[in-house]
Amino acid sequence: ATTDTHVADWIAGSEIRTVLLAPSLTRDDLYDAMKCGRGYATLDSDLRISFTVNGAVMGSVLPAGGSAYAVSVSVDDPSGLAADAITCVELVSDGGAVVASMDASGTTRLDWEVALESDESSYYFLRVYTESSDGGLPGITAWTAPVWTGN
Repeated sequence: ATTDTHVADWIAGSEIRTVLLAPSLTRDDLYDAMKCGRGYATLDSDLRISFTVNGAVMGSVLPAGGSAYAVSVSVDDPSGLAADAITCVELVSDGGAVVASMDASGTTRLDWEVALESDESSYYFLRVYTESSDGGLPGITAWTAPVWTGN
């Protein structure tokens, strides 16, 4: 995780992170994760997200011609703080359409499985809402890279 802020307290002043999914912290693995778009953005420094469609991680491109999609989501905030409680998770597709959502009822850990049918959607990504986003108000805290359907 790294921070990219442009204020006087840039080293310690921000919770904002770009998370890359890489098997190790080597230059080649990190470049490969960036090239493949495997990652997510979060306003909470310890929020962890796992998001797959048909077993393919965020940033993947599925084979063309599919119409059935098995989505698997895991979101965890290990600090357990009330301000970090997850309130909602949304699965978003073409044009920003929310195709499925889950009310998380203020938990700090959730697992969610959903089945989708579409022969038109070209991608799916995940949005995570928490009790307190970076500005201290409830709202969107994290966004994943999409999984591309190949359609």
